[in-house]
Amino acid sequence: MENILQRYLDMENSGIGYYFDTDEIVELLDYFEEMEDFDHYKKVVKIGRQLHPHNIDIKIRICKALIYDNNFEKALASIEELCNADDYELKLLKCQCLCALGNYEELSTYLESIKTDPDEILQETYEYIASILHEQYESKNAYDFVQRGLSLFPDSILLKEELCYQLDGLGQIEKAIEVCKELIDCNPYCVDYWYILGRLYAITEAFDKAIEAFNFALICDETDLEIKILKAFCYFMKEDFEQVIDVYTDVFPAEINVKPAFIQSRIHTSDDSEFAYKLIKKMIKRFDNLETDSSQRYTTDNQNEEETNGLLSIADCFPGSLLFLLFKELLLIVEGEQDGIQNVEQLIQIIYQKGANNASLLINAKNKFSLTPKQKIETLIELQTPDIESNEDNDSVVRQIIKYLLDGDINMFCELYAQSSLEVIADYLEKIFPVDKKRKKQHAFYLRSDEIYRNEYNNISSNELSTMLMTNKNLHN
Repeated sequence: MENILQRYLDMENSGIGYYFDTDEIVELLDYFEEMEDFDHYKKVVKIGRQLHPHNIDIKIRICKALIYDNNFEKALASIEELCNADDYELKLLKCQCLCALGNYEELSTYLESIKTDPDEILQETYEYIASILHEQYESKNAYDFVQRGLSLFPDSILLKEELCYQLDGLGQIEKAIEVCKELIDCNPYCVDYWYILGRLYAITEAFDKAIEAFNFALICDETDLEIKILKAFCYFMKEDFEQVIDVYTDVFPAEINVKPAFIQSRIHTSDDSEFAYKLIKKMIKRFDNLETDSSQRYTTDNQNEEETNGLLSIADCFPGSLLFLLFKELLLIVEGEQDGIQNVEQLIQIIYQKGANNASLLINAKNKFSLTPKQKIETLIELQTPDIESNEDNDSVVRQIIKYLLDGDINMFCELYAQSSLEVIADYLEKIFPVDKKRKKQHAFYLRSDEIYRNEYNNISSNELSTMLMTNKNLHN
């Protein structure tokens, strides 16, 4: 392979054409596809088409190149012209084109026509389609398709994983929990299944069950920092702050004076949650730094690559705490935390994406633990005035947006937020709560809450995605 690759690169650099036989072209294409270098992939396809216009393997790769260019209609027409009904790869490519074009009825008809395929092949086809329907095309038919696949292959692990994901997305959390338990029965040592179970319990605010699931996950992998953070936040929401300290000292074993500091803090303040929240934030900071280092070490530069963010992982697992988290982060802005503005922007975006009429976003007015941060922010905002001249129109809108958030009026917040922007909100917050340093440049976009996953993968083939379905969080994370 090295010799073939060097010949190709020499040709690229010199502009002098070289001859490659069919096998060499295919080998180069397989290499660039594996490396996810689609620019060179398309160049080699062009060479192969010129040198070997009638070779079926190269024709199939031409169809793939069209798909990589999102030219699905032309790709589908080319696949139909090949008329090689027995080629498994062509079948998958045809299914992918139909998924991308949203031709679900035609896809169903096509699957009926190949139902005489061997069960193993047909099952792999269903698993492949189930994956790309939501991973690549976010199809509204994904749930229906998974149910159809499971009716044929009820023991398929990948289809059960997909069903769990779909039920979660539909808000049918109890059913998702039952499916997740089935997956654990199949593989009780899978850390990701226990993670998912803990996350689902956390969503329902069954914190004791969530902690139990996270404990089993940590038995499978005692080094998983994200799970430790989520476990700590469960204890935090239970107001069991000493258990938060225990998790913290597990993460930072050298800090042996944390408990005495916690006891000392009680002398000066009645708010133990402040101390515990800052411990969780420190764990999040370590997690974010570790993930950033790992990303820099193992992935290529990508301007659109989303950073893994521990706070967003908490937001995903504890949607009922979104307003609470927002108020806690606003309080940290007051104290001058450098990432505070960015965290607030992300949380506001998620609250907006959760949409109106979402009862889970309401602050419990009877719960002092939840209510105290809200009251503190209300008091601080009343006392603060912008320290520079401002755009009165923008500031008036932002003040109203913040008021609706404080009141828990998510319907009105969503309506008004759609007329404003994160930049305007951030600018206003910086005026009333100045920070010492300029905030970090914001990303071009945010992860949606249903795109936050435990691990991030970019440009992974659909076959690989189907095997990593429940560990991806985001997902995109």
